Amino acid sequence: MSPFRRLLIALLLGIAVSACNSESDPTSTPAPATEPALTTEPSPTIAEEPQTLAPTLTPSPTSPSNPTRTPFPTPGPGDGTDDPPEDYVLPGAWLYAPFTDTDGAERTLEDFIGRGVVVQITTASCDLCVEQHQFLLAAIQDRYDLGLLPDTVFIALGIDQQETPGLIRTVLQTELADAWDTVELLDDPDVPAGWLAGIASVDLVDALAEAFGPHTKTASELTTIVIQPDGLAFQFTGTLADASTLRSAISAYGNPPIR
Repeated sequence: MSPFRRLLIALLLGIAVSACNSESDPTSTPAPATEPALTTEPSPTIAEEPQTLAPTLTPSPTSPSNPTRTPFPTPGPGDGTDDPPEDYVLPGAWLYAPFTDTDGAERTLEDFIGRGVVVQITTASCDLCVEQHQFLLAAIQDRYDLGLLPDTVFIALGIDQQETPGLIRTVLQTELADAWDTVELLDDPDVPAGWLAGIASVDLVDALAEAFGPHTKTASELTTIVIQPDGLAFQFTGTLADASTLRSAISAYGNPPIR
């Protein structure tokens, strides 16, 4: 073998040995592996919960106070310059025409100006009038029991000149039985109210018809006239006025009770 060939073989062997040593060297640093790129996933959107506002404590409307057991305010006697309320009857001849009471005395409604007056038109033969008077006495008793009976005169006014005040009183007393105790109560001088029966004169019957209407000449029309202390008046007519209606009228239009 020629020297040149031997040199060539030696070089090739050296190269091979060097390559083997490089592969087995533990200290060799491997090329860094390329890490896969991290894909960032969008985080789920969290819906915001609606804020709950604390309830506002709004004070509830003030409830009306319990009604007091007092009469309605009553205007004092007017000076005649104010226009009267609708449906009121102005003082007139009906205030001054006479009627006769159970004592035989001649009276007028004008005698009671300054007090409340409730006049129920009646006759001894009118059954409905008895029922109406029973409602009136129930209203009076209610006001008395509560200490609210005002200074008021209650008149059972007969319109039949053939009858007498005594007959009117007797018929009502007989028919009303236990309710008559209320009338006897009004006879007490310490009670600020009064009751009487009377018979209207022809002049009074005519004056009432002219002022309040022709129905006042018929007892069964059930007319009850309420007169304020200043002489203004209004009426319930055509049907029975119940105890509640009459009680309100007594409280509203009578003078305040005397304590």
